[in-house]
Amino acid sequence: MLQKIEDKRNQLLSAALYEKCLTDEDIVRLSQELDIYIVKFQKQLDLQRKKCSLSYKGVAQTERMSHVLAGVNI
Repeated sequence: MLQKIEDKRNQLLSAALYEKCLTDEDIVRLSQELDIYIVKFQKQLDLQRKKCSLSYKGVAQTERMSHVLAGVNI
């Protein structure tokens, strides 16, 4: 996914710098495609974080409880 983002970003930069006006249809299309890839990537990251959070949920709860019992506010 990162490679797709980088490729699309390079296409957009090339078009913007050397060929077209920023409001040109091709520039807008490339920008929208890049946005789609970035959103997909962010969703993948969020999913991975949630999975990781769930697998460590018991540990995190135990740590929070020990802080509360010790009078530490986190």
